[in-house]
Amino acid sequence: MQYDVSTKILIAKCGREIIHRLIGIRLTDDDVLEELPQETVSLKRADAVIMVTDKTGNRRIVLIEIQTAWDRDVPLRLLDYRTRYRLKYGLEAISSVLLLQPSGQAVAQYEDNEVSFRFRLIRVYDLDAQDIVQEGLICLMPFVPLMRHGKDLVGQADDLIYESSLPRKDKADMLGAMAIFSSLVSRDIPRMLFSKRRDIMIDSPAYEVFKEVVYEDVWKDLTEKYQLEGLTEDEKKIRLAMLLLQSRNDVIKILKFRFETLPPAIVQAINELWHPDILDKLLISAVTAPSLEQFTHEMDEELARRAQLK
Repeated sequence: MQYDVSTKILIAKCGREIIHRLIGIRLTDDDVLEELPQETVSLKRADAVIMVTDKTGNRRIVLIEIQTAWDRDVPLRLLDYRTRYRLKYGLEAISSVLLLQPSGQAVAQYEDNEVSFRFRLIRVYDLDAQDIVQEGLICLMPFVPLMRHGKDLVGQADDLIYESSLPRKDKADMLGAMAIFSSLVSRDIPRMLFSKRRDIMIDSPAYEVFKEVVYEDVWKDLTEKYQLEGLTEDEKKIRLAMLLLQSRNDVIKILKFRFETLPPAIVQAINELWHPDILDKLLISAVTAPSLEQFTHEMDEELARRAQLK
């Protein structure tokens, strides 16, 4: 799954914030977090097992399962993980599931004729993005697109990450994770984020994964629009590259012809656009806009409009 990269990044960099703010386990600055090895083949890479040690030396294990969509076997798998780590370490275990997409089937317990097991179920989509943005919780910004009011606040969350004091590499990871998660709720938000922050996102391991996510969506659009059903993925990739290159060049040529001097920043912004429909509209703007400033305004408006679409 393409979301494995994002979840591993967030657990590695933001385990403390996730445990405290989302799972609801109070941590102090003295608490030490140590990610335990995932030793069993049954554990997926997206899971996290963290040992928390407080200042008195007391230890407990926090298991975190991040699910993009609900699966009825999640509780039983979580019980399996908990049992294995309880047996190995003999410590109190706190089990939790972060559910990213809405589901009417999600439950916070498992029962059969012998076992009753309760765990913490955090429905990320029920959380309010306004609270995260207002508090400036940088580590939780990647989840904003999935939350209530999230689509309206993606731009603010993006700016908060980009303008934060985080090292460049951490910013890249946060932005890349947010772009990938946003693909669960929108086809245009991730493209907007990628076009806007490509210069820094390329420093993240999520970059290559994200490009695949974007290409998959664009291929679907192109397959329908240009009747490419009979082409292989490689043929689609070549056709996509040709279409995008031609469309970008057309927009740039018209702008240079009309306004002569074209700032490098505008050329770069156009060359980072991924969707033919956006470029088609910008081609019209390049012909009709009375000034370069108006063209730039219309380009920003189009990207913002698409970011609000499902």
